[in-house]
Amino acid sequence: MISMENNETTPKYFIQVQMQTLKKLGLTSTDKLVYGTIYTMLNVTGKCFMSNASIAESIEIKPKTVSKSISKLSELGLINVKLIYKEDSKQIDKRYITLSDYSRGGMLRKSDTLSYQSSIPMLQKSEDNRLLNKSINRLNNNMSSSNEHDHSEAKEIIAYLNDKADKHFRNTQSNYKTIEARLKDYSIDDLKRVIDNKCASWLNTNMDKYLRIETLFRASKIDGYLNEKVDTRNTGGEVHGIDF
Repeated sequence: MISMENNETTPKYFIQVQMQTLKKLGLTSTDKLVYGTIYTMLNVTGKCFMSNASIAESIEIKPKTVSKSISKLSELGLINVKLIYKEDSKQIDKRYITLSDYSRGGMLRKSDTLSYQSSIPMLQKSEDNRLLNKSINRLNNNMSSSNEHDHSEAKEIIAYLNDKADKHFRNTQSNYKTIEARLKDYSIDDLKRVIDNKCASWLNTNMDKYLRIETLFRASKIDGYLNEKVDTRNTGGEVHGIDF
């Protein structure tokens, strides 16, 4: 059985967007990329639950830019945006996006009918098509790669850091990405030793705030952190599970 959680982040199908029709609406290339991404992310209920940050990451733009494009697409009547609030609260729980009647082949205005029988050229040769297809392929590849494993090694490192440094880092895609990039060149034990070494020198000092994933596992710093000489007097004579 396919879980609803997976359905919210897995494409239901791919659709060719009729960009010739959209062109007269004054959409920028970025607007079209955002629109195309929403098209590909419809789940079995026909809703896209991706956040602005997730869409931004998939097409390599800023979340604020995604927000502007979504507002524009909504104002034009291409999409419908629905906010779901937490029970008995004004706090937003989640947002979902659906396609409007216009996007499904209906009408935006009486004078602007979209006909599926018309010979509107698809964007096979246009720059918009190239960018959109590149975005869709990247999104599909990222999700395929994500589905191939459960990020167990990255989760182990996050749990280890939280335990050693008394932190509360979450199992997020951005944290997985940083850790898994380092795991291409270093072992799990290497990353744990980096945590131990920096906890020994930074924990409970004014450097404590730098005991975070993006700092510890920065490509330009990790080798130095790994090879630091540790003063075990500050760690009770034990580092990385080894009793000195």
